[in-house]
Amino acid sequence: MSKKPLGRQYRQLNKKYEKLLNDPQVDSKKIETHHKKLAEIENIMVDRNNKGIELEKRGNIEKAIKLYEQNIADEFDGTHPYTRLAIIYRKKGQIEDEIRVLKKENTGFWRY
Repeated sequence: MSKKPLGRQYRQLNKKYEKLLNDPQVDSKKIETHHKKLAEIENIMVDRNNKGIELEKRGNIEKAIKLYEQNIADEFDGTHPYTRLAIIYRKKGQIEDEIRVLKKENTGFWRY
């Protein structure tokens, strides 16, 4: 059984969260629970990007690649991991990987 990508989980949870916010009869604890789950998912993916940035600065490109690849596998809703990977792969002459990442960017987080 495969787990849903975090980005997809986030989008689905966010839709439910928005409905809860607009429901005057909803329990505030339920809203708080959804908010915490959203923050947890967001923190995981943002932390990966931040760690990737730091690893790049230190010259540890391979570890940065792994973190960015995790984020694109999780359908991160932003451009950072896609852009960084495309640049890294271009510099390394890995054009097939660059194209793969750019194709994911164009079909990934824009799928609302």
